[in-house]
Amino acid sequence: QATWLAPGDARVQAELGATLRRLGRAEKSLAPLEEAVRLAPADAPTRVLLARTYEDLGRIPDARAEYKRAVADDPTLAEAHHRLGALLEREGDLPGAALSFRAATGVRPDFAQAYEDAGRAYRLAGELPDALAALRHAVRLRPDHSATLLEHGLTLVGLEHWEDAVSSLERFIALEPGHREARLALAKAYTALDQDQRAIGALRTLIDEDPRNVEALSAIATAYERQGNLAEARRALEVVEKVRSDDAAALHQLGAIAHRAGDLDRAVSALSAALRIEPGRHAAARLLGSIHLERGDLSE
Repeated sequence: QATWLAPGDARVQAELGATLRRLGRAEKSLAPLEEAVRLAPADAPTRVLLARTYEDLGRIPDARAEYKRAVADDPTLAEAHHRLGALLEREGDLPGAALSFRAATGVRPDFAQAYEDAGRAYRLAGELPDALAALRHAVRLRPDHSATLLEHGLTLVGLEHWEDAVSSLERFIALEPGHREARLALAKAYTALDQDQRAIGALRTLIDEDPRNVEALSAIATAYERQGNLAEARRALEVVEKVRSDDAAALHQLGAIAHRAGDLDRAVSALSAALRIEPGRHAAARLLGSIHLERGDLSE
């Protein structure tokens, strides 16, 4: 009806399209939004709305093109940069996503979500110093926002800034105590700070919840080994062996622990398995060779 009343009015077309989209009628909203953009091609906010509608309909190349046109037409529109970044991240273009998120923060220095998203994109791309720089802004703007604390904590773990990582992850876990990735990362930080008992406590709860959690089992084995509790370390690694028989690192560690415990046969079988999976594990090969010499297996 609005189209019939004002066929040449871009504002009316845009409002109609926006209303239909809010009502969940994306397909119906497309025609008035396309008409609005045709009538007012420099209207970047309407172009962003059209791009979002294309996303709703799965027309991703069209959405990407409209977002790029919007940021070209109005570089000061933070939403356009942010939406383009989110689309690029979903497509796997992490460097491009991070640049778009940072462009959004350049326009709006108080855009906490864009800083957080930039930090995540940089972290996933392996650009940890850039991730930390973005996330420091996000934490300053939203010090108690759980997702920001998580990204900040994981980035700090990646950078081996252990004490700061513990602070962020403990604050996050206080807000979301069931988050497994955060609890595992926190245990890793405890271990790095020689707080093995705290690490074991955190990992034990993860293993109680999921007895086949390979990452937690491997981490608790390391903590037990550092404490000299070889029996518990070996027990954890033997579960890893059953769950993930191709984990060369765990088999190597199991062989080393069995050797320390005096079980040479078990050490040989674990180290041999590790080397079958990864022949380039030179430390495992050296240890295996020394065990053969120790046992007098000169033919080996």
